[in-house]
Amino acid sequence: GTPEGAFAPADPSPFLEQGPSTPVALVYRSGRPYVEAVVLGPSGRRRGLMLLDTGWTQPALTTRTAQAIGLTGDASSGSLTQDAAGRTVAMDAATLPRLEVADGAWVDLPVKLVDWSDDQLLGVLGNRLFEGQVLEIRASEDTVHWRSSPSEPTGHPAPYCASPQIQASIAGRQGLFVLDTGAFIDIVYAATDEERDELARQSGGGEHRALGVVSGGAGARSLGPADIALGGHRLSNATGAVLTRSGGPRRGLIGWSTLRCFDSTLDFGNERASFDLVGAPDRCAVYEGPAPTLEEQVFTAVCFGIFCVLPVVAFPLLLVRRRRLQRVYDGEI
Repeated sequence: GTPEGAFAPADPSPFLEQGPSTPVALVYRSGRPYVEAVVLGPSGRRRGLMLLDTGWTQPALTTRTAQAIGLTGDASSGSLTQDAAGRTVAMDAATLPRLEVADGAWVDLPVKLVDWSDDQLLGVLGNRLFEGQVLEIRASEDTVHWRSSPSEPTGHPAPYCASPQIQASIAGRQGLFVLDTGAFIDIVYAATDEERDELARQSGGGEHRALGVVSGGAGARSLGPADIALGGHRLSNATGAVLTRSGGPRRGLIGWSTLRCFDSTLDFGNERASFDLVGAPDRCAVYEGPAPTLEEQVFTAVCFGIFCVLPVVAFPLLLVRRRRLQRVYDGEI
């Protein structure tokens, strides 16, 4: 999640020097995707991991990283955000001379400085880095790549307002959901505490102690096995959280626990998105496949009748017939 804001990306980012010539390997920590990056400041350089977070708007560095490369922030141009524990965190503004990911790079890049204590984390690759770009996240290959948006858009509409969004459904709640690779689980917003508790109860969930306050809401409850419809596909037995958050058109967010089931293409320039289901059992235990067509449903029903129902009905009849033949053979009838 990010501080709220709105802009419509179309042209490539003016800070993008060049994109990577080949796909970049993803590194996983705590179930979320990172890439190895290098940041260069006024008095030093540092190599480490940056979180690939499509739900975070502005690229960010940790204050520890900024200090290591001699980068100072401007509090007067900063902003506020909220961390996973519900604490309000100040973010100073700064200009990063250079950010490199593989052989791709951005220069003179506006960033936010956030006080996170992770020694291995350089910062966050926010979605503004990919203005006018197509972001290809290949979960099947554990890679990410970005290139210029094509003139002919394809895929499902994915309107952009601080983060990419798409029409989806989780546990029967339909509407716009943020595509958020930086969030591990899926989150559904409820308008009231009563609605939140009822949705959690229906799905067999309870209090979600690991979340507390997150994504602008409070009092999270676990969302038990739930159905998800996304990009023409369906998943089942997914878990997430439901929390109270009133106002706004968004119904929640789709996190990496679901997005890792797909090879995703996010076209920021044309505001489109497409998803190819990966379905590897070791990657996505909730794999169910695309929503079946009417013909597939009829075929499944016929096969079920032939192979499941018919033997159950026929076996007792065959048993009666066998006993009757035995009695004839024995001369009883």
